[in-house]
Amino acid sequence: MQPLKGPIDPPLRSIMPDYKKQHFVPQFYLRLFSDDDEHINLYNLDRELRVEGTDIAGQCYKNYFYGKDGIEQKLSEFEGLSAQLFRAVLELKEDGALPLDHRPLVPLTMMVMSHRTLSFHDRLRRSFGMLVEELRREALEEAFEKALDSMPDQEPAASVVQAIAMAPTISDLEYAIVEFTGDRELFTCDNPVVKLNPFLIDDPIAGSKTGCYAKGLLIYLPVSPRRAVFLYDRSVYKFGTRRSGALVIGSEADVSILNRATYSSAHKNVYYYSDRLSVLQAVSKPRRPRMPVEVEKITIVKSGAEMNHGDGFRMSDIDVRLEGDLSFLSIRKDAKRDKRERFSMRRTVLWPRDESRIKRLESLYSEAPIVDPLRVIQMLFDADA
Repeated sequence: MQPLKGPIDPPLRSIMPDYKKQHFVPQFYLRLFSDDDEHINLYNLDRELRVEGTDIAGQCYKNYFYGKDGIEQKLSEFEGLSAQLFRAVLELKEDGALPLDHRPLVPLTMMVMSHRTLSFHDRLRRSFGMLVEELRREALEEAFEKALDSMPDQEPAASVVQAIAMAPTISDLEYAIVEFTGDRELFTCDNPVVKLNPFLIDDPIAGSKTGCYAKGLLIYLPVSPRRAVFLYDRSVYKFGTRRSGALVIGSEADVSILNRATYSSAHKNVYYYSDRLSVLQAVSKPRRPRMPVEVEKITIVKSGAEMNHGDGFRMSDIDVRLEGDLSFLSIRKDAKRDKRERFSMRRTVLWPRDESRIKRLESLYSEAPIVDPLRVIQMLFDADA
């Protein structure tokens, strides 16, 4: 059994993006799944090819992906903070807890790592292209112009800046750290943050169920072959048992379920430490969805001669689903009751976790659009306490 990785103190070269060769998954993160900090095993999905011992430096990058004078400094600062968080996660003892000053780093890390990837950028481009075609097909010229004006910058650098600002939207989610026993190992991929919603995945809600404000949101990130970090809606889920400490224990069956979710989230490659069997088991069946960059639906809503941007169209991904029940995760009885009541009234629009929190955030950002997300998260933590 592979031991837990030791402390993470990435040298400056590993957290400062090269000006030309810019990595959309941090190299220091991939090193958590390496036995020598320089090489990693991968399985390429398109070619169905396993490659062992390939250079980490050659993975998950594109030349000038974030631009020639974009956000390198911001990303280096973020990666330094994420390294501190992962070190604390991997050093955590059963009777311990994450330091209080590390808790705001969990939503920030999850949000930025999910928005900085090539997969996210391809998904954004695809959905924008489909939106443009639909507007043209409907001959909604005025709406088309409004959509172009209101769409955010599609450059990857802009997505990262947006992600940093959006981190407080998931700061109400509780964190959990799960350690997995047995012979099976977690693997990761080139789109490592997996957003899930087992609470609502099969219910008649229009669009994606894994938006930042969605009821039942569950976010998963493997941080080593043996440990993973979760963010979860505590009004819906229970993690572990009453006797569980800071570390929740997962099983081999859980590893298989989570690896299938990672496989569904992957863009081109999955990366693993040594457990080839877990990879081969995960890729033995077709993915559902086949690609996370597929857009599920674009709906054009006409409203007289005008079209309001907020209500005029909806773009949503196909959500990744868990193909089984996790042993350490259960749904609260009151959440099940609330869901029955809600759907008995045929309410099929997005179900937000906490509308009052949304209004608080909107107020904060309307007063000062450019704010420090860690300070905002800490303010929200203090208010909740």
